[in-house]
Amino acid sequence: MVTDAERAQHEAAQRGLLYLACPDAPAYAITETAAAIGQRSEETPQEPVPEAARLTPRPRPRRAADDPLYLVGADLSGADLSSLFGVDLTGANLTGAILLAVWGMYRAPSGATWNRDTRWPVHLASVVAEQSDEVSPGAFQVRDGPAPERSDTVRA
Repeated sequence: MVTDAERAQHEAAQRGLLYLACPDAPAYAITETAAAIGQRSEETPQEPVPEAARLTPRPRPRRAADDPLYLVGADLSGADLSSLFGVDLTGANLTGAILLAVWGMYRAPSGATWNRDTRWPVHLASVVAEQSDEVSPGAFQVRDGPAPERSDTVRA
């Protein structure tokens, strides 16, 4: 018997693997495929889940080998991304993600959402905190630009 928490963890791991295996697939297809696999986690697979058909990559020009892995807007909640190199995580959901050893990550990913369970590389942890706003209790989003001027809201 698989618990809901185990199923959610399994789906998060599947999403991470699918993003790596199918970087050109639409984000919704990866999310739906991971959920379908998670729902069938107690069965022995006889065939691919039908949702996997949506993973067919859209035609895109080939990227140069040194371009970042395109994970813009991806749902990477709970994923272990420690072994990635040169990723673009702009606007990604990084709630509870592990980013401790992501290579080539030199700036806070603008628009990305995260929480206190998200683990950042040591060199970025304080930068991300300074460049983020709390958007709901315990949930943060990295700003796209500089911090808003708030000096007019404080009185001495």
